[in-house]
Amino acid sequence: MQIIAERALNALISSALLLLFLIVLGVLLGQLKTTILNILCTVFGASVGEFIINRLTFPGTIHHELSHALLAAVSGARVTRIRLFNLRGSTLGSVQMIPRGGALLQSLQLCLSAIAPALCGMVTLYLLTQAVYPMAGELWQRILIGYLVFSILLQMTLSRQDLKTARRGLPLTFLLLFAILFVLGVDLLSPIQTFFSF
Repeated sequence: MQIIAERALNALISSALLLLFLIVLGVLLGQLKTTILNILCTVFGASVGEFIINRLTFPGTIHHELSHALLAAVSGARVTRIRLFNLRGSTLGSVQMIPRGGALLQSLQLCLSAIAPALCGMVTLYLLTQAVYPMAGELWQRILIGYLVFSILLQMTLSRQDLKTARRGLPLTFLLLFAILFVLGVDLLSPIQTFFSF
């Protein structure tokens, strides 16, 4: 019984840490992007700064929008429109979806699709840096991978609308994540404690 209670506590803490990490990461990256944009606009002017941050990082924008669409579709929502990259206007891209199912399932779809850029971004960055980069032999390949990493990292932001949308389904997403981590026996707290013990 004590093992089950310990496993449940680990899953509970791990679920909270993971969701909190993704949300804080998305918000902080948004602040970083804004700071870099402001610096570039001050140094080079508004049009050049916005071009560098919003246009040259188009692979990150495409990844951002595909992340929204992927998690919306995987969770059961119907994706009705995807604009991967917009050269004109204030929005770089967009995804429109129609949640399906009951109220709980719809709230889960909204939350997962809203936090998708941070979640999918972490997975993609891990794969790029741990699997793809070590195989890059040429300098141009390493530069390309670095450019992709920077572009994706800069566009892993969560907008206010994303946060508002995510909030609607956060409790159900937390419960689902808890159930998955409990069944798998995942404990994210132990590596964190080990890291901070140094």
